Amino acid sequence: MFLIMCICGCAFVILLGLFFDHIILWEQGYILTSEIDGTIQMKSYLTGNPKIHLALNEDLSIGRNGASGYDYRSSAGGGVVILADCNFHESVHLDSFDVDRTLALVPPDGEFPVMNYRMTQEFKPPFRINALIEEAGMYKAEVILKIRADFPSSVTANTISEQMPLPSYTTRVSFELEAGAVGQTTDFKEGNRKLEGSLKKACFS
Repeated sequence: MFLIMCICGCAFVILLGLFFDHIILWEQGYILTSEIDGTIQMKSYLTGNPKIHLALNEDLSIGRNGASGYDYRSSAGGGVVILADCNFHESVHLDSFDVDRTLALVPPDGEFPVMNYRMTQEFKPPFRINALIEEAGMYKAEVILKIRADFPSSVTANTISEQMPLPSYTTRVSFELEAGAVGQTTDFKEGNRKLEGSLKKACFS
């Protein structure tokens, strides 16, 4: 996620970049499928109806085959950004988009999605997840879940959440966090039988 605030006099707009990784792994840790769903969200506090321009990556490609150049080893990424598909808000004008990847729009009041996009090319996942499940009795199992960040300390991940579905007959869950764990929460959602955890911030390799 990224946050950009543009201020003009007493009026401003806020841009939020949100993306979600969807990755299916073999139990050995190999990636089977990977996909990113993303949104550029805008919240406008502008007075009047000013026209603004939003510049995207000049090397952005849409609907072309090839490997994505995005790599979490650099905070800026690298190479061509390739989108499988995308769509824009009705207020966005694409007159010069094919030339210089610039969006022109008169933003409506409030919050709205400027652009939705999807990436299906292979990319380096920001995290590696290892799960170990062992039987601890006839009606009990122990799950050890480890998450490793695959990016350097110069890159920061905020508000990380994870979910793990459980068997429908699960009735009770207890948690143990590693000693010294800070900013982590865990919960058992009995209604939909899920383990949920969250981490406020990750900045390590």
